[in-house]
Amino acid sequence: MNGSLGVVTKPHPKGAWARFDDGAEDAITTADLEKLTHGWAISVHKAQGSACIHIITPVVRSKLLDRTMLYTAITRGVETVVLVGDIDLINEIVAAAPASLSRDNGSSLPGADPMGRNRHRSRIASTRGP
Repeated sequence: MNGSLGVVTKPHPKGAWARFDDGAEDAITTADLEKLTHGWAISVHKAQGSACIHIITPVVRSKLLDRTMLYTAITRGVETVVLVGDIDLINEIVAAAPASLSRDNGSSLPGADPMGRNRHRSRIASTRGP
């Protein structure tokens, strides 16, 4: 249950039934209810793969916010999506290349061919004598 989102679906003799974001349905007892907190907001990451009727997304300058994250946030909304922030910042985020394209993920090696071919093999083969 830690970090899970759930919706109370019906009463239970010892508490309530809840359906969780992973599809599981379980009884929540009175003792469990004392440990729960209301979730009024969730991260874009947590919402990925889900949909909500209404979405309100704050748009503030952040190293994490790029157009792919903004796209993910916007596409969670079914009926209403509200972006709260400076329209110039929103336009800047949409116009900029995604942050993932500028990250050094350590996957490129010196001399590596982006098409997956091994240039070193052909260079080694061409330096061998008769």
